[in-house]
Amino acid sequence: MSTSSIPLLSALPRSGDDATASRARMSSNSLMLSAEDLDNLANLLTTAVRTRVDGNDPPGKPPASVRLLRIGELAKLVGLSRATIYTRLKPLEDGGAPDFPSPVHLGASGRSPVRWRSDEVERWIKTRPRSR
Repeated sequence: MSTSSIPLLSALPRSGDDATASRARMSSNSLMLSAEDLDNLANLLTTAVRTRVDGNDPPGKPPASVRLLRIGELAKLVGLSRATIYTRLKPLEDGGAPDFPSPVHLGASGRSPVRWRSDEVERWIKTRPRSR
């Protein structure tokens, strides 16, 4: 079984019947999760971002309507291929920063899964010129 190490997250659900949390193995200050469990955790975090218990968005927290988009969802939303999306993430030839929204890494390693914040993607779409 393949595992990935990610920083310890205090926001994990505390329910005793959560299969993802019960299968997680502790190792110093990291959680060891299988690829399936990491995907489940990403879905749990997406749900947590969309759902606020008290209805107030704490400072520094994303608004309740923010979702974390997978590459397939992002490609459909912006109308670009996966390869074009990753190309747009590279620095520009003149050394400038890319204008495409940066992905959010779900783990500490460079090989960890990434997602894109829906609010940043929507803001990027609004800045695009409309076709004539």
